[in-house]
Amino acid sequence: MRYTYNCNDGMNTDKSTNHIEAMSYKKMLKILPLKYPIGTIVNVSYTNKKKNLIIKDIKVVSND
Repeated sequence: MRYTYNCNDGMNTDKSTNHIEAMSYKKMLKILPLKYPIGTIVNVSYTNKKKNLIIKDIKVVSND
Protein backbone atom coordinates (compact mmCIF):
# COMPACT_ATOMS: atom_id res chain seq x y z
CA MET A 1 0.00 0.00 0.00
CA ARG A 2 1.04 3.57 -0.54
CA TYR A 3 0.45 5.12 2.90
CA THR A 4 0.44 3.88 6.48
CA TYR A 5 -1.95 5.77 8.74
CA ASN A 6 -1.34 5.61 12.50
CA CYS A 7 -4.69 5.94 14.27
CA ASN A 8 -5.05 6.49 18.02
CA ASP A 9 -8.33 6.97 19.89
CA GLY A 10 -6.68 8.60 22.92
CA MET A 11 -7.00 5.71 25.38
CA ASN A 12 -3.17 5.41 25.62
CA THR A 13 -3.16 1.62 25.46
CA ASP A 14 -1.51 -0.74 22.99
CA LYS A 15 -4.90 -1.82 21.63
CA SER A 16 -5.99 1.78 21.00
CA THR A 17 -3.39 2.29 18.24
CA ASN A 18 -4.13 0.87 14.79
CA HIS A 19 -1.96 0.98 11.69
CA ILE A 20 -4.12 1.20 8.58
CA GLU A 21 -2.60 0.77 5.13
CA ALA A 22 -4.50 2.39 2.27
CA MET A 23 -3.87 3.88 -1.16
CA SER A 24 -5.54 7.19 -0.32
CA TYR A 25 -6.99 9.29 2.49
CA LYS A 26 -10.55 8.64 1.23
CA LYS A 27 -10.07 4.88 1.35
CA MET A 28 -8.71 5.15 4.89
CA LEU A 29 -11.85 7.03 5.93
CA LYS A 30 -13.95 4.10 4.69
CA ILE A 31 -11.94 1.66 6.83
CA LEU A 32 -12.22 3.69 10.08
CA PRO A 33 -15.82 2.59 10.99
CA LEU A 34 -14.66 -1.02 10.86
CA LYS A 35 -11.92 -0.35 13.43
CA TYR A 36 -13.59 2.16 15.80
CA PRO A 37 -17.15 2.74 17.06
CA ILE A 38 -19.15 5.47 15.31
CA GLY A 39 -18.84 8.84 17.06
CA THR A 40 -15.29 8.25 18.30
CA ILE A 41 -12.74 11.02 17.71
CA VAL A 42 -9.55 9.49 16.33
CA ASN A 43 -6.12 11.10 16.00
CA VAL A 44 -4.61 10.16 12.61
CA SER A 45 -1.01 10.80 11.59
CA TYR A 46 0.70 9.99 8.30
CA THR A 47 3.41 11.21 5.95
CA ASN A 48 2.26 12.57 2.60
CA LYS A 49 4.02 12.24 -0.74
CA LYS A 50 6.07 15.40 -0.07
CA LYS A 51 7.40 13.77 3.15
CA ASN A 52 5.47 16.15 5.43
CA LEU A 53 4.01 14.76 8.65
CA ILE A 54 0.25 15.36 8.77
CA ILE A 55 -1.72 15.03 12.03
CA LYS A 56 -5.54 15.28 12.02
CA ASP A 57 -8.39 14.65 14.45
CA ILE A 58 -11.25 12.85 12.73
CA LYS A 59 -14.73 11.97 14.00
CA VAL A 60 -15.72 8.47 12.84
CA VAL A 61 -19.00 8.46 10.90
CA SER A 62 -20.88 5.74 9.05
CA ASN A 63 -20.24 4.96 5.36
CA ASP A 64 -23.84 5.53 4.28
